[in-house]
Amino acid sequence: MANLNTLSTDVLVDVPSVPSFMIVNAVRRAAIELCEQAQVWEQSDDALVAVKNLQEQDLPLPNNADLIQVVSIHRKGIELTPVPLGDIFTMQGAGGTGEPTHYAVDTMVSARLHPTPSITESLTCRLSLKPKSTATSVPDEITTRWRNALVNGAKHFLLLMPNNEWSDPERAMYYRKLFDKEIAQAKHSRMGGYGRPSLRVRNVGFGA
Repeated sequence: MANLNTLSTDVLVDVPSVPSFMIVNAVRRAAIELCEQAQVWEQSDDALVAVKNLQEQDLPLPNNADLIQVVSIHRKGIELTPVPLGDIFTMQGAGGTGEPTHYAVDTMVSARLHPTPSITESLTCRLSLKPKSTATSVPDEITTRWRNALVNGAKHFLLLMPNNEWSDPERAMYYRKLFDKEIAQAKHSRMGGYGRPSLRVRNVGFGA
């Protein structure tokens, strides 16, 4: 994991005199927006432990992350079918235990399985995540691959703050354009596969 304050120097180049805690807050805000819009943080390292006879199961979330969505759940290589929460309640209301074939996200930290597991076993769970509002770090890949997005986003949020010596709404909009371009590139890379050529990003001149 990479600490968010490692980007402070890059931000201070164009937005001097900002307290370090404000920079961390701005970088975190940029990371959250990047993850929400482009879903660049996906995790499947930790298994979902489906506990016998429990209808609601805890999702394997990291301590510093919130859920955006469950991308998939697999059991022995077979993908479970996602259904609306109301449907899963109807299914579970009919009773029955066995090998889960369907799921629905119940809360931001749990999912419901049907049939209710008849044994305790580990399922492969792929999650799309974003940093918590209190997070101080994000995966190394995000700060490496999407460093410009985080830095430009942080500059935008800081320059947009009113009544500070560094406030500059015009420059804030300039960095907003750069941030949006980086988000678009991240979306394209995710949808096309990270090994493929990335979306060309047109240079945006100040005041453009």
